[in-house]
Amino acid sequence: MKRLHSIVVIIAIVLGGGRGIQAADRENNPTPNYGPYFLGHETEPAMDYGGRVMLSLHTAGCDLGSRLTRRIPYVAPAYELPLAILFSTLQHEIHGHGSRGREYDLKPSYGFGVEFSAYTTLDRDPGSNEELSALAAGGTEANAIMARRILLDFCRTDAIPASSAALMFLAKLDLSLYTAITSKPRDRESRASDDDETSFVEQYEEGNDIAIYLATRQAQRRHADPVDVWRRDYVIDFDDPLLDRSYRHTQDVALWNALDPMMWATMFFYVKEHVIRGDRYLPAPALPMGNGYGVTVGTRGSIEPQSVSRFLDIYLLTPIAVFGAYGRDLRSTENTTYGAGIGAHRMALGSRLNTSFSGDIWEYPNAPEALYDGVGWNMNVEIEFSAGNVVGAAFKAGYKNKGYFPGTPTSAGAYFGAGLTATF
Repeated sequence: MKRLHSIVVIIAIVLGGGRGIQAADRENNPTPNYGPYFLGHETEPAMDYGGRVMLSLHTAGCDLGSRLTRRIPYVAPAYELPLAILFSTLQHEIHGHGSRGREYDLKPSYGFGVEFSAYTTLDRDPGSNEELSALAAGGTEANAIMARRILLDFCRTDAIPASSAALMFLAKLDLSLYTAITSKPRDRESRASDDDETSFVEQYEEGNDIAIYLATRQAQRRHADPVDVWRRDYVIDFDDPLLDRSYRHTQDVALWNALDPMMWATMFFYVKEHVIRGDRYLPAPALPMGNGYGVTVGTRGSIEPQSVSRFLDIYLLTPIAVFGAYGRDLRSTENTTYGAGIGAHRMALGSRLNTSFSGDIWEYPNAPEALYDGVGWNMNVEIEFSAGNVVGAAFKAGYKNKGYFPGTPTSAGAYFGAGLTATF
């Protein structure tokens, strides 16, 4: 694993070292000053289209900040990063925990503090440990969904403004940072006397998502009442070796997620091209191959109700679309299985129409949580068109079988989304 991590870091340096695939000649093709903006919704969990709305609000705030500061490049992070903290937090709560809560009809509501703190409460108790696991993981899940769409849009060069890199960066690292600050599962008494670290129990009681997620998986293995976990009445068994194993698995996934070469290449260009030079758009975070072609790789992670998963993506950038494929592992505390997927992002079907599609298949590992088994699959398609130079629309439809896959319903069936776009 250490050797693989080193290879990923080297790839990130290579991708960041070049200029990347360039957008069209902007002297002959003037680019818009504001947007793109999106307003829409999808069936719960509304993480993808909800993330597009948050991205649009971030873009609008950054466009306003750019206008007020007269487009002075080096001051851009002074408003782009605080806005990114705000909208990644809103995405985490409203379209993360909130989306899963609405999916399970738990009636979520929210609270926010002036220091960018936030929390989600439920009017109804979770009906199962599966629901509570998905609910606890939902915040980081929603930010990961939003970050991936932003990164794919950056591969289309002028599909998204450079300011979005700040939002992508914080959303992408949400899982990694949240996991990094989660203490190793130990009770209060077992901590060394000189250890100032907040205990796992304290984090669990105070609402740390990762601590609740790990406690819920243990509760599922022991057939405990999810209401006890939600109300913090569940007594965690720290002698359980599977608790330590699942904790280590989340740490591995967090590191893998943070090593993403696409993310680091994008942030290199964000500083070099946007903060220093003042460019509104960034080069694609890819190794250029000439004639509008390029290749890039990415890493991402997911924590799931009975396992964790590490994705390795490879993308081929072409003049007409971004084509992608990935492989992933699914690690439970008993064994490991694998999955794969293919797709295309923003495939041009003319000057005013594009489509995106993806298909995924995976095998569930044997797990003492015993929530899912067999083979899971998912497929979706999205169509976007513009009615002119300003307005457009987007439509999305998908179908999957029962079980967990990031950003989709846990129940079997169809899911849909629709929205309007605007660029000025």
